[in-house]
Amino acid sequence: MAFIICDDHNLDVEADGIDNPVAKQLMLTDAKPDATPLEKEIMEFGRIHRNCNIRILAG
Repeated sequence: MAFIICDDHNLDVEADGIDNPVAKQLMLTDAKPDATPLEKEIMEFGRIHRNCNIRILAG
C-alpha cells in the first residue's frame, strides 16, 4: 500500500494494493488501457499535482 501526498495542497490518495514504484509510475502516466478506478485516480492525481511537492509513503 502506498500513500501519495501533495504537500502543496494538503491532499492525499491511499493506494491500497499498489506499491511505491508502481504508484510513482502511474502518477507519471497519462493514459493506460483497462486502468482500474484506483489507477485512474492515481493518474489524475499525478496529472493535477505533477508540479507540486509530492511524497509517496509505504503503508
